[in-house]
Amino acid sequence: MPDSITAKILLDRYVSPSDCILLVNPPVEETRYAWLRWNQPLDLLKIGGYLKGCVGCNVELLDFMKPDTRGKVVYQRLPGARQDRIVGGERYPMRRYGLPYSEFTKWVVKQRAAGAKLPTQVWITSLCSYWFQSVAQICREARQALPDAQIVLIGSYAQYMTGHAANACPVDVIVTEPCDVTGIPAALDLYQDGFPPFTALQLEPQTAVLEIKAALAKEIHDFAFFEEDICIDAGEPLIEIVQLTEQLHKYIRFRDCSRDSESCVPPACPV
Repeated sequence: MPDSITAKILLDRYVSPSDCILLVNPPVEETRYAWLRWNQPLDLLKIGGYLKGCVGCNVELLDFMKPDTRGKVVYQRLPGARQDRIVGGERYPMRRYGLPYSEFTKWVVKQRAAGAKLPTQVWITSLCSYWFQSVAQICREARQALPDAQIVLIGSYAQYMTGHAANACPVDVIVTEPCDVTGIPAALDLYQDGFPPFTALQLEPQTAVLEIKAALAKEIHDFAFFEEDICIDAGEPLIEIVQLTEQLHKYIRFRDCSRDSESCVPPACPV
């Protein structure tokens, strides 16, 4: 059985500067996916910033859900008996959103061919706990392709369905709470093969400003707030972020992903 630990123990005791950590955002198996355009593993990008800046270890990112420059994510119908889900007598088509699972092994093969250091640890996340099937499959891919690496499961599935995850996923460690890396800018540079068309933000004004400046330097102008309520504290954090960045670029666009995937917060009218 895997070890169940807190996020603090993970960050304090399980990593060292000699580690090479691969962060993985798995595909999603769903009937539909409203967040398709705005998906980003913000937790992994924040953790990556911490690992690079505070621990000093090598960090790589494999994001199966990264949108292309048009905001599109590849998907395909699931095969065989899994191609439909029947609920209440209604049949719903099931799809895998994101790159095929085989891309994990392909990534490892490319690393070996290039003579690059292979990961000593693989950290796998999930935005929602009910996406456990794709998370478990990526865990199996990681275990097969990197048998000597330590596999760590973080994210919602690990936190809310710990026992289920322990039985379904061939991992070494399950982290039972969110990794608190408040104040650490997201490591957007982990996208070494091309940047997504937007950057995810949280309502941390000083950190968000740094992230916005870094994204603008890469010609990224769209910013999506990953918050349940962007008007928390009477909207003051949002107003501060807008005021501190509205003069940086005339094409900055802020979007509120707590409501829907297309909502937009114009810089001139933050609330």
